[in-house]
Amino acid sequence: MTTETKTGFDENAFEAFLASRHDEPQWLIERRKEAWAAYNELPFPNSRMEEWRRTDMRAFSLDRFAPPASTTDLPVPAGVFTERFTAA
Repeated sequence: MTTETKTGFDENAFEAFLASRHDEPQWLIERRKEAWAAYNELPFPNSRMEEWRRTDMRAFSLDRFAPPASTTDLPVPAGVFTERFTAA
């Protein structure tokens, strides 16, 4: 059995990713949408930007990336959900 992984990171992939996240709280979905909007508003880095002037962006292609396909729950290490003031 093979599993096809959709590549590319565009509006359709983002919407499919959101649709696959069944049990997420509404605040997290809204935060993801805000992050997507910010990503779309930012200019793509280029060599004229000081922070990126020594980075060759020609090899960077969003077509090689995809949102995570699995929503499998992973075990949470002990202490992760401990109240921040009682963890110290």
